[in-house]
Amino acid sequence: MIARGLFSRLHLSVKPSSITPSCRTFFRVVDPGRVGAATRPLISPRASFLKTSAVSSAASQAPSASGSSPAAFSTKAMDTTDRVEDPKNVSEEEWRRKLDKTTFKVCRLKGTEHPGSGKYLHHSEKGTYICVCCRANLFRSEDKFNHCGWPSFRQAMDTAKDGKEDATNVKREYDSSHGMERVEVLCKKCDSHLGHVFTDGPEPFGRRFCINSVSLDFVKD
Repeated sequence: MIARGLFSRLHLSVKPSSITPSCRTFFRVVDPGRVGAATRPLISPRASFLKTSAVSSAASQAPSASGSSPAAFSTKAMDTTDRVEDPKNVSEEEWRRKLDKTTFKVCRLKGTEHPGSGKYLHHSEKGTYICVCCRANLFRSEDKFNHCGWPSFRQAMDTAKDGKEDATNVKREYDSSHGMERVEVLCKKCDSHLGHVFTDGPEPFGRRFCINSVSLDFVKD
């Protein structure tokens, strides 16, 4: 009953048959009886994150959003260049006024859009995916790949060659919310929530940046 209640609060109405095996890890703590065990165990997010953080230091990563249709997302959050000089000085109330409801829930309240609903899920144009709040460059189209219900990237832009340090505009933080251990991905420039990173991705680093479409905008090459 507890798991069912939590799953309901997350508003993730997903049929087990629609979830690929490697995506099941995301749901197994929420409702293991409904989805089943993951077919590919992941390294502990906490252990992976702490190891990465230690190397980085020596050298110098949800409540769901309301189910709006991707086509109905407001463009209100996509013209912030002239309005946000220092994004980290913008208060949450200011963000609430600047962003549409769905974008605010995901980016500022760490929500998650419905799987399979994002406008960039099957997007294949060449270009750069940028932060919808502050316009920082985040991911390149050549690093995007199809995996499950959210846009997936194998790495962020300007990732160090060894993959051990955070990218220029993307940071990772340990996340233990909602009874799960994960590594959250945020925009380093404005602290906007982007999604989570998992250790079941392709080479070179074996990572899968699972990102909400509503957290992104796109600039075509």
